[in-house]
Order: sequence, then C-alpha cells, then structure tokens
Amino acid sequence: MNIRLTQALAAFFTLSTATFAYPLQPVGEIPNEAGTGLDAQFWAQPAKSLKSLGRQALDVIREEPTNATFRSSAVQYGGNDLWSLEKWLGDDVGSLSYQNKPDANVMGDCVLRFSGYIAIPEAGEVSFTCSSDDGSMVWIGGELVILNDGYGAAPGDFPEGTATFAEAGLYPIEIAFFNGDWEDGHGNHGESIIRFFVDGEPARKGAFYSKSELEASLGFPANPLTDPVGTAVALSR
Repeated sequence: MNIRLTQALAAFFTLSTATFAYPLQPVGEIPNEAGTGLDAQFWAQPAKSLKSLGRQALDVIREEPTNATFRSSAVQYGGNDLWSLEKWLGDDVGSLSYQNKPDANVMGDCVLRFSGYIAIPEAGEVSFTCSSDDGSMVWIGGELVILNDGYGAAPGDFPEGTATFAEAGLYPIEIAFFNGDWEDGHGNHGESIIRFFVDGEPARKGAFYSKSELEASLGFPANPLTDPVGTAVALSR
C-alpha cells in the first residue's frame, strides 16, 4: 500500500465509533420513485490471501478489474465461506453479470464494493451499523462513518457510526467489504456476512439509488482509498 493510503487509514484505525456533529449536505432531492439499489462490484482473490481491508483489500478495489457486478437492493447478505456468489446474493442474483467468472466462485477470499446514494428522509442525527464477517468500511457524504476492519466474526469490533444531516435528500454512500476463508482444521468454514442498518433497523429496499438511475450531474465524492488507479478527476460534491 502506498504512503498516502497508509496515512489516510492510520488517522482512523484507533476509532471505535465515528461521529460527525457537523451536518453533511445532500447532493439532490429524493426522487418520487423508489431506488433499485447500489451498484456493486465483486473481486475473487487467491485462497487465504486476505486479512484486512486496510492492508490488502482496498488495493484490490483500486487496482484490479472486477470479476462481476450486480445491483444490491439493501446490503443484507449472509452465508458460508463456501457459498457461491449466486447463492449468497439471494433475491439480488437476477442482476448479477460476470465480466470474468473465477474458477473458485465462492464467498471465501473475496472483496466487494457498493456505491450510490442513500435517501435520508429528514434532517438530524442518524446512527448506522455495518455488521460484517469479515471487515467493512462505510463512507457517507464523503466522510468515513464506520471503520469495522479486521478478520473475525460479525458484527465485528467497531460496527457503528453516527452522522448528522443538514436536510432531507440524497447522500453519496460507499461500502467496502472483504471476506477471508476461515477454517477450523476439521473441514468447518466460517461465515460471509454484511448487513447494513439505519437507526437500528435493516436498511430498507427502495432507500438506495444507483448512479445510473439518477442524473449524471449529481456529485460523488472522490475517495483516494477506493478510486481506481489512474482516475484523473472524480465527481465533486
């Protein structure tokens, strides 16, 4: 990992719960129509190669071509490390498209990125939880709200964060997630879980919007931790 990414992450690794008291600003109004979900990307990785987002998986997002894409309706997934991506996606499997289907198409040793917009219905403070096995990070409005990195069981060590919103509207959201393949030596494998909650409730379908279903003029913050290498200019807020 390069120095810029290491320094950017180091500023947050000691936080347990991120809280932003200043209000985040929306980039647009909530449409009348419900959203179809977040754009999602999937990367398969070599066996037993992943231990964290910060030391490995973020580089995968920035540097490697995706194996598959899909639309995530509500970021509510759970299963075994040996489940296929198709089984893991449940009702979202209909949106799955492979660019390069891996030989070992299982949820152990993989990286995912979700991005788009979340509808916040009113101004004020909102709590978020990203329960994951293994690690996850969540940015909202360009700010890191949850840093739940690490190798271990859900919900993780630091799954919660809070943000304050200036008004109702659409806010950019980005979620990074990795899952390693844990095995106990007797053939039993661990879980692959990511579940996103808003004010203690599972994120609802219809509250997430992909970039493709909204006006291109809506801003999306640059993120040096996940923007592909070679990206010249990211959309401004």
